[in-house]
Amino acid sequence: MTGGDLPGLDALSAKLKSFAEELAQLKAAAGKVVVGTAWTGKHANEFRVAWTQCQKNIGLIETDLANAASAVQKNRQAITIATGGQ
Repeated sequence: MTGGDLPGLDALSAKLKSFAEELAQLKAAAGKVVVGTAWTGKHANEFRVAWTQCQKNIGLIETDLANAASAVQKNRQAITIATGGQ
């Protein structure tokens, strides 16, 4: 059996996309704080290296959320076709 709550799938897709966008904004805001903070020394350098990796990981999560939103929409469309548009 194929089916699903189409409005629910629309809401899920929209939320996933929104989460990806919010995460990108949070990453950018945090990055500005990190860059804009005067801090030197060994620990500062270690932190900045770790932050760079963290930004990459956050970017991967952003991509995963956006891909999940697209996958939900594709499945929603497939359900619509399979059920005759209902």
